Amino acid sequence: MKNASLKQLAEGLAAQGIATVRIDKRGIARSAAAAASEEDLRFDAYIDDARAWAAHTVQQLDVPCVWLIGHSEGALVAQSAATNTDSNICGQVLISGAGRPAGVVLREQLAQTPEPYKTQLIDGLAELEAGRTVPNPSPMLRSLLRPSVQPYMISWISRDPAKLAHDYLGPIFIGQGTTDLQTGVADAEALSVAQPKAQMKLWQGVNHVLTQAPLERGPNLATYADPNALIDPQVVTDVAAFIKDNTL
Repeated sequence: MKNASLKQLAEGLAAQGIATVRIDKRGIARSAAAAASEEDLRFDAYIDDARAWAAHTVQQLDVPCVWLIGHSEGALVAQSAATNTDSNICGQVLISGAGRPAGVVLREQLAQTPEPYKTQLIDGLAELEAGRTVPNPSPMLRSLLRPSVQPYMISWISRDPAKLAHDYLGPIFIGQGTTDLQTGVADAEALSVAQPKAQMKLWQGVNHVLTQAPLERGPNLATYADPNALIDPQVVTDVAAFIKDNTL
């Protein structure tokens, strides 16, 4: 799929005097060469990359700190990377991020899985959450429990976005569209409840790729592969205002 929403966000912020550095996720596009094998990949690699880019940008631009803007899974990366002891990071901008641990969300998504696979998957998730691998999973469960991906799952599944929000002392922005099919208002509210000092904005009629879209699945998903779909201008306005209001 090809979508230009984050490019448009960067351009919109630039128009308001806010420079951005956008990076390809490790293993994707021009960062493909940096990919680890699936067996060796851990969620921590994305966290380390975010911290390294923050430190590099601070050094190159000679600024006191930079903001981490994370979208979807990137929101959890930003939360995990922005620690209270890291002076390179000004704060977090969390867009369309989960508000609950991945295990909770996966159980909801697996609710309609037929037996006996549902029980096997749920039991497997419990093992991963406990930090244990699942030996010899059924070939029917490979999409979630193949041996090569289990170490990554263990490194990711136990992270609690709400707890991370609660523990972080710096400024946090939480942005969520109301027609998002991947994350929802409940996720944003979970983050907001966990950290009442955070600023939350709900964008009416905005989906996961930050454009106006109906809740109807077909038309909503069509925007994911449309590079001409325009980002909702309120997204840019709110993110820019928060960064400016919280930058010394």
